[in-house]
Amino acid sequence: MNEIKVEVELLLKLAGERYVKNDLDGTIKIYKQILQQEQSLDPFKCFEVYRKMGGVFNLQKKRPEAIEANNKAISYFDEIIFDEEALAEWIEQKVFLLDSLLHLYIEIKDYPRALESIEQIRKIQYQYHDDYDVIGENNLDMARVYKLVGDYPISLEHYNKTIEIIERRKKNSKLECIGMYLGMIYCEKGEILFYLKNFNGALFWLQKGIDAFLYEYIPEFEEDKDFIRMRKLLERIRLNLN
Repeated sequence: MNEIKVEVELLLKLAGERYVKNDLDGTIKIYKQILQQEQSLDPFKCFEVYRKMGGVFNLQKKRPEAIEANNKAISYFDEIIFDEEALAEWIEQKVFLLDSLLHLYIEIKDYPRALESIEQIRKIQYQYHDDYDVIGENNLDMARVYKLVGDYPISLEHYNKTIEIIERRKKNSKLECIGMYLGMIYCEKGEILFYLKNFNGALFWLQKGIDAFLYEYIPEFEEDKDFIRMRKLLERIRLNLN
């Protein structure tokens, strides 16, 4: 058993060296070599290998493989027996994997599973965090996925919750970027109202969002594709209302 542990550590070190050299195929090959001994490895080591493998597959844009590896990593994570202090520290790794799965599911348009990932993240973060930042991010993810699904009324509910939370955060923050961040959320809410044919409401929130961007003006942001899209939508609504 000790020989296996030594061999695995050497292989992990070699995989790391391949990764640094951007030899992603070589890195995956080594991880698969390690997993040939999967039944002999403890859950933590399997978690570590699958977690890293999922990250490499993600870089290679191999979405099905990344999804499978991330789910395997989460499965092994749940087998690990942590003490309370260690779990509080390591649980963020599970959240990171779930967040990775969330975006992978969105990319392949598997929105039900994307929503499941958000719910799992929400449960963990509500247990280990009690701050508005976390709750706001959860609601924003929900708003965006429901927008992709086409359930605009539910999406709007989550945008409203997000705005309430982040505006409260902005009052207690010295970070200038929050205004721009909030500006994009205002614009996204305006877009949802446009889909719901509430054109006056859409006009109000799109203008409010763009004003927030321009208040903390960064020249490069004028070239941002989402910012450009929102400005075009604003002009389109104005023409329709006139």
